Amino acid sequence: MSLTIRSRLYILALVPLLVIALGMMGVTYVKTTELNQQQIELTRSNMMNMKKAELKNYIQMAKSAITPFLERGASLEEALPTLKTLEYGESGYVFGYDTKGVRVAVGKSDKGLGENFWNLQDKQGNYLIPYLIRNASKGAFTTYYFPKPGQTEALPKLSYSILIPEWDLMLGTGFYTDDIDAIVAEMEASTNSALQTTLSAIIVFCLVIAAIVAAFAIAVNRTIMRPLE
Repeated sequence: MSLTIRSRLYILALVPLLVIALGMMGVTYVKTTELNQQQIELTRSNMMNMKKAELKNYIQMAKSAITPFLERGASLEEALPTLKTLEYGESGYVFGYDTKGVRVAVGKSDKGLGENFWNLQDKQGNYLIPYLIRNASKGAFTTYYFPKPGQTEALPKLSYSILIPEWDLMLGTGFYTDDIDAIVAEMEASTNSALQTTLSAIIVFCLVIAAIVAAFAIAVNRTIMRPLE
């Protein structure tokens, strides 16, 4: 296909601009997406670390509350009324199981007390009580899926537990991480919206520049073509 000189001059003026525009959009999209993802992961990590520190503090408070009972050699039954009163936040509580999986405390509730929950599994197939007892001996956190009180949907929950060997007791507490997930999802939606706005601004800017370049190219082409013609 043979192109006229006028067509070649238009191509020479507009194609580089198109390439630059596409390159700007591509680089902006990639770099902005990477930066947003890093920021979201950092925010999630910081929030989780803060929550983990809170859980450790709550368990330390619980241990401090029962330390006088341990020091005077009291039984677990004597300390249970104190454990049941330990609450924090809107729905936080302390739970306790012996190392055989028998529930001895779950906040102020009497539900399931004396029953064995060793074979209780979450929706991922994790055996919750052995999992919590094992991590309690290692000072590690436990993540599992369990419904909130009064609900049926299993949600991710992070717990921290310790062992009280004098009473053969695993003591723990936890919080649901769906609120963190909601904040992260909101951040992702906000950053995606900002990215779309940025790309739209680049497109508009490039269209304006393309119009200016096209007008300039037409004027220059005329000064070239008239002598040639």
